[in-house]
Amino acid sequence: MVMGWVMAVTDRVELGLELGDFAVWFGSIGLVLVFALGSMLWAYKGQGSRSILFGESVELPDDNDHRIPKAIAAFNQGRELFAKGDYRAASDRFAAALQLAPNWPEAYHNWGLALANLLDDNEAAPRLVKAGDLYLNSGNLQGSALLRRHLSAMVDRKKQRQAAKAG
Repeated sequence: MVMGWVMAVTDRVELGLELGDFAVWFGSIGLVLVFALGSMLWAYKGQGSRSILFGESVELPDDNDHRIPKAIAAFNQGRELFAKGDYRAASDRFAAALQLAPNWPEAYHNWGLALANLLDDNEAAPRLVKAGDLYLNSGNLQGSALLRRHLSAMVDRKKQRQAAKAG
């Protein structure tokens, strides 16, 4: 297949493009594409588009007898990844924990914090609101107060970013 393509290209030498020139042109375009794709992947993985607003995730609550051990393991893996700064992978682990234990406020809370650190506030906000609802329904006023502080920090960051754009 490659040989047929090269032969088709060499048939076009009549257009003034020598095979050596074509190789240089093709290599240059290839390098640009590799650089562009690498940059996009780097940003997607969270290393190029993040703002560390939250340095720590929410701890595992003491009363976990009713939770599935695999959900607890996913939650703990998410916390470890969060602590290492791998917010994209941490986000995935908190989501996995919630698949197994869907009404877990701390998991929603941490999922929202990880997304906020990735500058994905539009995705973080609904997770944090869900965590707030679950905290209030379970009577966890301490968790609810912490969540309010986190939401306030996100609002402050948004105002600062808007002011920077305007100024």
